Amino acid sequence: MNRTLAAFLLFLAVPAIAQLPNAGGAGDLLVAPTRIVLNERTRTAEIALINTGTKTTTYRISFRHMRMGEDGLLADVTSPDGERFADPFLLYTPRQVTLDPQVAQTVRVRLRLPEQAAEGEYRSHLEFRGLPPADLDDASGLEAGKVGVRVVPIYSVSIPLLVRRGATEADVTMNDLRFVPSGDAAQATFTLNRTGTRSTYGKVIARFTPQGGEEEVVGTMNGIALYLPLAERHVTLALHASDGKPLRNGLLRVTYVDADRAANEPSVEMRIALP
Repeated sequence: MNRTLAAFLLFLAVPAIAQLPNAGGAGDLLVAPTRIVLNERTRTAEIALINTGTKTTTYRISFRHMRMGEDGLLADVTSPDGERFADPFLLYTPRQVTLDPQVAQTVRVRLRLPEQAAEGEYRSHLEFRGLPPADLDDASGLEAGKVGVRVVPIYSVSIPLLVRRGATEADVTMNDLRFVPSGDAAQATFTLNRTGTRSTYGKVIARFTPQGGEEEVVGTMNGIALYLPLAERHVTLALHASDGKPLRNGLLRVTYVDADRAANEPSVEMRIALP
C-alpha cells in the first residue's frame, strides 16, 4: 500500500479526530470532514483531501456563497437575503493542490474574528474544484484534418464553514408526517422547521413497530442541514423493513437528532399509526 495512503487511513482511524470519518466527495476527490464549525474557542481546523483516482489532478480552492432551498439543494447566492458570510474572517492554505493518485494533503483553516463582529452565525462554503488536465489540448491522436471531441468531467466538492460568535441557539420542530406506500417500497415525508440564531445539522432515523412485534430501524438519513436563513425543509425518507415485507399494521416513529444539541436536550419526534 502507498505510504501516504496508509498514513491517511491511519489518520482517519484515530479516535481523537472524531469528525474525520465524516467524509464525502465527488469524482476522485475525498474530503473529510464535510462540515466545520469555528468559534471563539475553536479557531483552527484541518481538512484532509485525498485523490482516490488513477491520475494526477490539480484542485483549486476558493470560497463560494450558497443558499439552501426548502428541498435541501444548494444554489449560488446572487443577491444576499439574510445570509452573513464567513469568508471575511477566514484564512486558508494552500490555495491550490496537485495530488498524485492515492496521495493525501491537508488544508488548514484559521479564524480571525474581530472584536467588533456581531454575535450570531456566519457561513461560507469552501470549494475544491478540479482543473482540466494539462494535456487537454493534445491532438496527437487525431488524423490530419479531422475534428475530435474529448469529454473531460470536471468535479468539485463544497463543504460549509460555519463561524459562531457568542451564544447561538436553534429550535427544530417536525410536522406533516405522512406515510407514502409504493408497491414493495415506501417513503416517509415530513417538514422540519427551524427557528433561532444558528443552523442545524443532524440525522433522521425511522423506526417501525408491527403490532405484537419488536421495533426495528427501517430508514436513516445523515447530514440533514437547515442553514440560515432557511426556516423549513421538506424531507423524503425511503423506508425498508429488514424482511422486505410491506410496513403495515403498526407504529411508525420518525426522529430528528440535531448534532449540535446539548446532551440533555430531547430529540424531535413524530409518530403515526399505519393501517
